[in-house]
Amino acid sequence: MLVIKEEYSYDKFHTNLDEIYLMMKNQQQTGQVSTGSSSPGPCAASLRLDIPEIKNVARASSGDAQLLRVGDKNIYEKGIYADPQFFDIMRFPSVEGNPVIALQDVGSVVITERTAKKLFANENPLGKLITHNNLHALKVGAVIKDIPQNSTKKFDIVMPFKLFEQENSWLGNGTITV
Repeated sequence: MLVIKEEYSYDKFHTNLDEIYLMMKNQQQTGQVSTGSSSPGPCAASLRLDIPEIKNVARASSGDAQLLRVGDKNIYEKGIYADPQFFDIMRFPSVEGNPVIALQDVGSVVITERTAKKLFANENPLGKLITHNNLHALKVGAVIKDIPQNSTKKFDIVMPFKLFEQENSWLGNGTITV
């Protein structure tokens, strides 16, 4: 019963949970059908244009370790790339700044309170720079509350999906993970 109770607790903190959907696809490979959440890159634009009943569509990558550096501090945190609408769909409370506006700028990021504390201690992180994977200097555009344990989507930093597109030219014809 405890396992069932825990499973049913996931994502309940989103005030609009009944309006959130994850698109899945079935794919036949070597005679077997596999189901996953990867979808063609251009699919988000098609959904926005072709189905007016959809309020928001957001692309998001799966999370993996991202190297973050501030001064002489180097840490690895779980990061995702997402469209700005991700925060219109998923209601992760903001502590400082606006995560939707932050992700509209390819040079900004959204971080959790825990990550802000690790990198900046007690300083206000807004507007400060983080070096991402030794490639990009990204400014902190928003800080959100730490992600609850019972969240389907777990991350410590969110980079703009536009940055993911710039880093992966194949994306236009490839797949994305949501």
